[in-house]
Amino acid sequence: MIKIIEKLTSNQHREYISNVLNSDYFPWFLGAPGEIYHCFYKYPKGINSGSYDDVVRLLDFMKDKIKIDTQLLINVQARKRFLPVDETPDVNFAHIKNYKTLIFCLDDSPGTITFYKEKYFYEMPNKYDPTKLTVDQEIKAEKGLAVYFNGNNYYKNNFKECVILDFKIKDDKNN
Repeated sequence: MIKIIEKLTSNQHREYISNVLNSDYFPWFLGAPGEIYHCFYKYPKGINSGSYDDVVRLLDFMKDKIKIDTQLLINVQARKRFLPVDETPDVNFAHIKNYKTLIFCLDDSPGTITFYKEKYFYEMPNKYDPTKLTVDQEIKAEKGLAVYFNGNNYYKNNFKECVILDFKIKDDKNN
């Protein structure tokens, strides 16, 4: 299940989040090579940032668009990448069972989210070699675009600037 939401939030709210993240006073931390990140929330620790409320409102906009009920927030983070698009990061894989991910693109960029046909199996975590996956779908980064999907999808995200939310929902059968 992959749902593309063309305009998750208003331009005004997207610009507000972008301004918060691009402020001279906003703290960024070194992440993987060629990227910086900021963690707003991490389960079970909780809120990790004074800007948490500004970003978590994205879930409220999503609930209005696709009618879900968030049960448990797992991880909320922002990432900025500085690598050229052809130097993409590693494939992401599921960390826990039964969660959803929302990736929100803040700006137009040459990047994409690449989804693969193979799915992560919790019972057999080494079933697939992440370097030999079959591309299923590529979604171009566009300002305001959100992509909502099951956490067991292998994917690669090389958007220049995005917000990533991982969460559990109450009715997993319908989403």
